[in-house]
Amino acid sequence: MLLSIGMMLAIVTGCQDPSDFRKVRNEAITNLQRGGMIDFDDIRQKKLLKGDDPNTGVFTALIYDPNNNAVSYNVGINVGGTRVQLGDEYTTFPTTLEIKASDIRAATGVDLEFGEAYNITGEVTTDDGTVFGPTSNTITTNGNGQTIITGGNTDNELLATGSPQALSFPVTVVCGTVTEPSALAGTWRAREVSHSSRVGETLNGNDYQIVAGPGANQFTIVNFYNQGNDFIVTQDPETGDLSAEAQLSYVDDTGRSAYDGAPVSSQIEAVSGPSAARNYGCADLIVLYLYHTRADTGGGALSSIRSQIRLTKQ
Repeated sequence: MLLSIGMMLAIVTGCQDPSDFRKVRNEAITNLQRGGMIDFDDIRQKKLLKGDDPNTGVFTALIYDPNNNAVSYNVGINVGGTRVQLGDEYTTFPTTLEIKASDIRAATGVDLEFGEAYNITGEVTTDDGTVFGPTSNTITTNGNGQTIITGGNTDNELLATGSPQALSFPVTVVCGTVTEPSALAGTWRAREVSHSSRVGETLNGNDYQIVAGPGANQFTIVNFYNQGNDFIVTQDPETGDLSAEAQLSYVDDTGRSAYDGAPVSSQIEAVSGPSAARNYGCADLIVLYLYHTRADTGGGALSSIRSQIRLTKQ
């Protein structure tokens, strides 16, 4: 019985036209087409909408077509569930992408503010007419049971952090020029926009002196948390992004936090984009995102909850 089945398989296989296998193989290779993608030329590209007036800022960057099959590309923004295109189509690559704050304002109908971030989406049309965007394709079944695939498929891996892709990215409204630490000297008033549950002390409504130094691209908030400890902040001279090593801020004696009775360190994580602490000196504004750890136990993992402090110059 086993021999009969083997002989039958041999007969079936032997009768198969070899060209049929080549045909299937060639069709499979043909269907493995590259998708549509537009990348930033610089993987470290900082996406900042720069202008000393938030409604007149501009973001520019060199973009290119890594798959050499794009016939057009545009960017847009979601407004009330509808994607609104910003600016014109791009049809030659490489080229310089330009996003204007004035176009975002026209699309949203709202004035922009320093520190705000807007998520930009890109759409690429390839030479076969398929449109690729920042989301996966749509798969449906028609009345005849046929599977219909609409649009191109952009896998999550392509949109991962660190990818140079220009299909989904935030732009942050920042000053056109970064204010030097020496120009920040003066009195600043603190307002807490959000408050970490690990912290009992509050900065809300307090006035603080800021002085330049002690090092280059640094400024100091004097008597931070009003317990005699200064807080030293380091500034990126290109972007105004702020960071700070863990420093003793105060001893929590409020009786209402997880750190009650313990010395508390504060720090600013060095990040970029919309979640970065930043100096908006052109608008007399500094935004701090503070993480807090226990100073007596060597810190430990950062809390996922940050205190957002906005300092305005008086």
